[in-house]
Amino acid sequence: MIHLTLILALMLLQTPSLDSPSPKERLDAVEAMSLPGRSENVPALSAALKKEARGDVRAAIVAGLGRIGGPDVIPVLVESLKSDLDKDVRLQVVDSMQRLYIPVNSQGTIKTVFNKVKSVFAEPDRPLIQNPAVVDPVVNTALADTMHRAWVDFATKGEPGWTRYDLDRRAVMRFDATPSLVDDPYVAERAMWAGLR
Repeated sequence: MIHLTLILALMLLQTPSLDSPSPKERLDAVEAMSLPGRSENVPALSAALKKEARGDVRAAIVAGLGRIGGPDVIPVLVESLKSDLDKDVRLQVVDSMQRLYIPVNSQGTIKTVFNKVKSVFAEPDRPLIQNPAVVDPVVNTALADTMHRAWVDFATKGEPGWTRYDLDRRAVMRFDATPSLVDDPYVAERAMWAGLR
């Protein structure tokens, strides 16, 4: 009985590890390490991100890096955006980059980051989504430039260049060959979910 109690106590005290064979334990380790400002955990999370096979764990690591914040996470997020082919991971990278608050100047590291993000969107041989549609390279570059400008304006001025989202108008920017501000584009979908949350 004492041995069983001791084993159970040791199991409860065991901290989750990024090297665990259990995906749940790796997710728990990521969660434990991903507190805001804990930049000392960036190297370990970065190394885990490179060797992790599961997309859900990689997405959790990327989200955790976004929560930690700071300039140390930017190169890791940029590399993940450029190299990870899992769309959920890539979307989480973009979300994490949006959540970062970094003082910006026009010559610094952040400009390099946004140029790298721009290259992912504009590079014709590395599409984000496999699609048989052919996009005019001029339109592709113009769209990348527009998105790049919005990112830089948001990071430097706190404004992306269009009306702030509010619950009355629900205006969002639709990035297309000709970007446009669209009011409440998902009104029907939202109505379906009304009262279900």
